[in-house]
Amino acid sequence: MILGSSRCSKSLGWPGGFAAVGTAAHRIDLRRITARFGVMSEPILFREILQQHQALSQRGWAIVFCALGLFFTGFGLAMFINGAWPVIGFLGVEVGALYVGYRVMTGRARRQEEVILTPSTLSLHLRDPRGRLQRQSFPARDCAVMINRPTTWDDPVVLRAGNRRIPFGGDLNPDQRQDVADRLLKALSEARKFANP
Repeated sequence: MILGSSRCSKSLGWPGGFAAVGTAAHRIDLRRITARFGVMSEPILFREILQQHQALSQRGWAIVFCALGLFFTGFGLAMFINGAWPVIGFLGVEVGALYVGYRVMTGRARRQEEVILTPSTLSLHLRDPRGRLQRQSFPARDCAVMINRPTTWDDPVVLRAGNRRIPFGGDLNPDQRQDVADRLLKALSEARKFANP
C-alpha cells in the first residue's frame, strides 16, 4: 500500500495490487510521529510509505489453508480407500510447498520503505522483511531523484544524495515509480524554495 503525501486530498486506485491513499482523508497521530521522529519544527513537504499490498488478511489465509486441508484430507482418504495410499505423501508435499510460498509472500509484505522530506532534510527509512530498520538522512539541497524513462520493471527510483545512489520503490509497478519520482521531484523543488526564499 502507498500512503500519499500530506498534500494529496483524495484516494486513487492503481492497478497491480497497490493503492494510493491521501493522508488528508485519515487522521494522523501526531504523538506517534513525534515519538518516532522527534519534534518536527519544519513542515513535511512529502511523505510516502511504500509497501507491497497483501491480498489476504491473516484470517483470509487461515480460511484458505483450512479449505485446502479439508480438500486434501478428503482426496487423500479417497485415494487410501481405493488402494492408492502413496498419493497421501505427495499431497503433504504440496501443502508444505503452499505454506513455504505463503511465508515468502508475507515476508515480502513486511518490507517497507518510507520517504520523508522537510525543507532541510530528506529521510529514507528502509525496513527489511525481518523487521530491521535502517534510517538515513540527507540534506535536501544535496538530493536529486532519477528514474529511467520509459520506466521498465527493472528500473527503480534512485535517490542521489551527494556521491551516494540509493534505489527504492522496487515493489511498485513502472507507472507508480514514475508517479512517486515526479511528486518527489516537485517536493524537492519546493524544499529549495523554502531554503532560498
